[in-house]
Amino acid sequence: MVTHAIVAGVILERVEWQEDNSPIDIITLLSIVRPRIELEKYKIGQIIHAKCRGFPGDYPARILHIGANDADMRKILRNLTSGQKENKGTYKYSVNLNFQSHQQDQIKRHQYLHQRKRKQKKRKIDERKELAEKRREARRRKFESLEAQFDLEFQRITRNDEESDQDKANRESETTGNRKKTEPISSETRNAGNAGQESEGDVEYDLVLGDFSDEEETLYRSLDGAGTVACNAKGYPKIAQKQPRQQFRDEERSEVNKETQRSTDCDNCRRLKCEVEKLQEKIKQLEHIKFIEDDYEIPRPGLLPKEIGEKYKMVELVPGSSVYIPRPDLVSCFKPGKVKKGSVQHGLRTARLLMSVFFSREELANCTLTSSTEGKKQLNPRIIKAIIDTCSQSSPATPGKLRQAIACKITAFSCKARKTKSSPCEDTEDNEWMGYLP
Repeated sequence: MVTHAIVAGVILERVEWQEDNSPIDIITLLSIVRPRIELEKYKIGQIIHAKCRGFPGDYPARILHIGANDADMRKILRNLTSGQKENKGTYKYSVNLNFQSHQQDQIKRHQYLHQRKRKQKKRKIDERKELAEKRREARRRKFESLEAQFDLEFQRITRNDEESDQDKANRESETTGNRKKTEPISSETRNAGNAGQESEGDVEYDLVLGDFSDEEETLYRSLDGAGTVACNAKGYPKIAQKQPRQQFRDEERSEVNKETQRSTDCDNCRRLKCEVEKLQEKIKQLEHIKFIEDDYEIPRPGLLPKEIGEKYKMVELVPGSSVYIPRPDLVSCFKPGKVKKGSVQHGLRTARLLMSVFFSREELANCTLTSSTEGKKQLNPRIIKAIIDTCSQSSPATPGKLRQAIACKITAFSCKARKTKSSPCEDTEDNEWMGYLP
């Protein structure tokens, strides 16, 4: 089995399973597994073990040439692969390459570059740290200044509050002193709410706040005894003099209410009731008459006078045909549905839907399109003509196809009516009108 390993650096012949005439390839020193020695110690004809690209493990090979010039190695490979004989003079290239010194120079260059990058990175980190420290110091100073402002503002507010409290206390003391001299308050006014509950043996006392000292006054305000009420700073009672409402009324009051209650069985009440009933009947009659006179219902689509069509804002199907139809019905008939708008099928479908709008189920089941001797009534030809003209203008369907579609619809209704005499063609008409049928 013969494979290739293509890399640059050393030309060798790899022999797998000790086979001869194996191909020549190029590998680097990194591909040699053993022996791992310096470049100067490798010799031509030496057997080594090297890795092969695309195959696991290592394989034995024999070195044919050692060179550092890629152009020379490509030339040797081209000559060998073209079938020319190997020229021994081409293999006698002297390799004056100090591989070790070159490798050391590369390492020094990389170390220098790494040190320079490391210094740059360290410098950037130091700059970021300094910037962060400056920002932190600025925030701390700003916070200290704001804290000092808040302290000053708080001290000013507390000082103003203390002054306002002191002024308020002085004003209250002045007003209470004046009130003590000029406004006497009696127990009779305080106990006005309990006046109805006091017994005849109770004694009323006139108490004047000006007759008490400050200590006696505060003691008096805190008491809640018989004949006394706790008052606030202005001298008014703190608790309202109210009693809870009784759950049940007294018998005497309930009897009085029954006697004073107005009875509804008198002659005057009965007369008024009769008049109210008569007036209600007249109102109902007037509403019924008004509903009959004012016809709120829209007339059925078909042949109508121009005044009625304009009154109810109906649409004339064809100008000058006097065939009127409500606008919502016309819009629903011209909806495309499952068929493409403007096609022949759309025109036929619109004609069938317009027939369901203008004629009822019974008319479609018991009438014909043309006059005949079967005794059936003929459908209005003016309405049929207006339907055909409208559908032929809005679609490429010909009048003959439209007339044939109308005749098929009438035949379907008549056949359905013969099967179900009670409700002729109910399912067909409903499904088609709802848009389920084309």
